Amino acid sequence: MQINPYKNNFNNMNKNINNPFPKFGALKKDSFECITEKNKMQEILSSMLDTARTLSGNSDFEYPEKYKKIILNRDFKHGNWDFLTGENFIKPAMKIFSKRLGIKNIIPIAYSHKSEIWACLNSDSKDNEQVLIVNPYLGKDKYILGKYDNIDNWFHIENKDHQYYVDLSKDVSFALRHQPEKCEIILDEEGYTPIDELLYYLNSTGKHGEVEKEDLEKITTMFEKKRHEIKDGKIRAYYGHSFEDKIEKTPVEPPEILYHGTSHEAAEKIMKEGITPQQRQYVHLSKDIKTATSVGLRKDHHPVLLQVDAKKAYQDGLKFYVGNEDIWLADTIPPQYIIKLDDKNN
Repeated sequence: MQINPYKNNFNNMNKNINNPFPKFGALKKDSFECITEKNKMQEILSSMLDTARTLSGNSDFEYPEKYKKIILNRDFKHGNWDFLTGENFIKPAMKIFSKRLGIKNIIPIAYSHKSEIWACLNSDSKDNEQVLIVNPYLGKDKYILGKYDNIDNWFHIENKDHQYYVDLSKDVSFALRHQPEKCEIILDEEGYTPIDELLYYLNSTGKHGEVEKEDLEKITTMFEKKRHEIKDGKIRAYYGHSFEDKIEKTPVEPPEILYHGTSHEAAEKIMKEGITPQQRQYVHLSKDIKTATSVGLRKDHHPVLLQVDAKKAYQDGLKFYVGNEDIWLADTIPPQYIIKLDDKNN
């Protein structure tokens, strides 16, 4: 994604005011002393509200109670976001929104100087509570990078709890497995991309707040099922790729037996035609029954478990590859190497 070519415009518009946001940057409380005086905050909030109403053309606009509390309590910084604390910070931003996008219904409340994106209230939403993550320089069709029902939901991205990393892992997988071109990252023949390139994409969306290298390292280790690998400053998905250019893997000798969990409907077809990659680049096999059952449950409440004679298939010339410690990959598995576990047990 292109670096914001207009980022200096805001500074030029603000060059004559006492601006504690270098490059819309981190709030320096000691350089704007009036906002540290609690008795000034109600006055400042009222001034901001008047400005927002005037520039939006919405005389009924009101800040949500959560935002009022943040300002009145002088809780100006949250993660990498700096809350705007004066009409002089609202006016230039809203002028940019109006000039670049032709819109007046979004009211800026915070800025991430590191990602160069805004958090705004949607004055057309119920109780003005919806938070939009905005980059006005991307144009009318692309300026909204994220939407949250309210400020509390938006703050979730900064808390970085377990669900945060679940969501981040899904988007990393999307970028590395399925549509790297759409995410403007380039994979090498082994599926790796530089960590810095992936971070640039993730941070340009605004969806996960400020993603750092440590966050990517965490998603490679915190989940029982390993989906990503970091090596020499690069990251890749272990398996699951669906794009056209095939990721090169090194063939290795597999365990004697592997497993595959699937639905009843798919199992009937597999017993006739074998296991094929479908939309993926490789067939996915599990090293044990527990993993195969977990995979199968995504497709059927009572999955069918198939056993693959990987040793025989390997001896016959089929190639196998390591996915991660639980998953093995193959180009295809013909039906003669497959039996249903129930059939074997019976």
